[in-house]
Amino acid sequence: MHDSESLSQSGHGFLCSRCWHVSVEDSIFSNLRSASGTGGAIVLETLKNSTVQPVSYIKNNTFIGNKATSGGALHLDATHLLEVSQNNFMQNEAEEDTGGAVLY
Repeated sequence: MHDSESLSQSGHGFLCSRCWHVSVEDSIFSNLRSASGTGGAIVLETLKNSTVQPVSYIKNNTFIGNKATSGGALHLDATHLLEVSQNNFMQNEAEEDTGGAVLY
């Protein structure tokens, strides 16, 4: 379980930059906040101009009360092939932009 009242730039619960294959399963992300960035709970980013398309899985997780300027719970780089399934999103908030639960 990831729970915090502290602030971070982005992806307070889980930040993966230059990610290729990520699997996040069976976790609880609660009350995580990104003060001036994206993805209160999870941020997945890849290298720009890469010839390899990453594949990521976010399955069977719970996201409760996470906040960021955009992508309250998740902020995902649009270059990912992504499976998001069987997750619960409750009371996540994008404070200034879009994607209260997910920004993709």
